Amino acid sequence: MKQVLDKWKLIRPSVKFQYSCDGQQPVPHIMNTQLLSQSILNLLNNAADASVNQVKIRSYWDQNSLNLEIHDDGEGLTPEVMQHAGEAFFTSKAPGQGFGIGLFLANANIERFGGSVHLFNHPEGGACIHLTLPLLPQSS
Repeated sequence: MKQVLDKWKLIRPSVKFQYSCDGQQPVPHIMNTQLLSQSILNLLNNAADASVNQVKIRSYWDQNSLNLEIHDDGEGLTPEVMQHAGEAFFTSKAPGQGFGIGLFLANANIERFGGSVHLFNHPEGGACIHLTLPLLPQSS
């Protein structure tokens, strides 16, 4: 996660974000691939685009999986966006601001690696995307 966030800071230096990490030490490992990193970067960029002030990012884990929540402080998701989010070529952005494939590809890649993606309106406002990714077995 640190590598992804470091790369994101270089790509989007003006984005303000807060990151918290909770779980029993040592920090677990997930599959480290370019596709997975790019998928998470796409989701972070979507949150940054929707955010007014700050993106909140939280990771936590148990024995089997890493959970990652990306919460923007924007307007949240309309019923139409909730119905169609994740479909190829659906976008709620202004013309020229996106092609509607980022969330679709991120979701497909994460599921391919055994994870899941859930998008919802956060009770505190804004939208939240929750990723669950399987942990790699610990080497002894």
